[in-house]
Amino acid sequence: MSLDNPVFGYQGRANSNDYFGEYNQLLFMIRQVLSKVNVAALCEVIAVHGGGLGPVGFVDLQPLVNQVDGYGNAIPQGVLHNIPYMRMQGGVNAIILDPQVGDVGVTVFADRDITAVKNTAKQANPNSNRRFDVADGLYLGGMLNGIPSQYIQFLSNKIQITSPTEIDLNAPLVTVTAPEIDLSSWAGITVAWPTNATIPAGWLQCPTAQTLVSLSSYPRLIVLGTSWGGDGVNTVGLPYFAAGYVPVQGIVAALTHGVVIDHTHPIGISSISNGLLNGSPITYMLPAGSTNTASPNSPQGGPDNLAAGRGTRFIVKY
Repeated sequence: MSLDNPVFGYQGRANSNDYFGEYNQLLFMIRQVLSKVNVAALCEVIAVHGGGLGPVGFVDLQPLVNQVDGYGNAIPQGVLHNIPYMRMQGGVNAIILDPQVGDVGVTVFADRDITAVKNTAKQANPNSNRRFDVADGLYLGGMLNGIPSQYIQFLSNKIQITSPTEIDLNAPLVTVTAPEIDLSSWAGITVAWPTNATIPAGWLQCPTAQTLVSLSSYPRLIVLGTSWGGDGVNTVGLPYFAAGYVPVQGIVAALTHGVVIDHTHPIGISSISNGLLNGSPITYMLPAGSTNTASPNSPQGGPDNLAAGRGTRFIVKY
């Protein structure tokens, strides 16, 4: 066979122009050599090993772009095993977001054998003379994936943190600095509300006895669990405070009818003796809502010995 009259026994990558002139022949050879260099590839995660609160793990990957023969027949590539993946981490500070099976991401390939460094995480010589090999991949992730349901989104005017279930902040101290806090989406939170004010939309009044509601009607109250009754699956109990109970610094304390709590009332008079003021009899008038300590069986201002104050009730966000 001569270059002037080539005989093609099989279909290959060369075309007729590649045989004419030394330049074209050399260019064809260069292209063939470059085709052996792996630079980057789209891969699907088929297994994840390690990760979580441990060291950064490894993934097994399936390259998604097939090889093809000279006739265009697909030749799928084999699975790449034990490929390190990237985590955003500086020292002991990290964002833990491990790959999951089915993720699609980009994998880049080192120019030398990285096996020894993978095993020790230390500086080392290459284990072999291979160059740009698929075995020396590094998975970066984050390509061609679907719509997330749990995410942190940076917008032009705010940062949005969204979870369909729960957001857990774990620290000895959590400080929130904000001139205004919007409670509109805080399902399950309970707050005090004036009795003479209308309950806002999206809130329910807390009852004085156990009351169950359907989670089909109030699905976001699932965060209450079974703390106040219900099975936490079909029904849930609303936070309630029985009559005669009042929350005191996070504790529900009982007040008994007709019992006077020890206390004192200062008198704004310099001297008083034998019921006389400057030699004349005096009469003490007790304002409504105060307690007559001289007659504990007949408390003044109402049937309960409760401190005078503004009436409140509790409401829960749903």
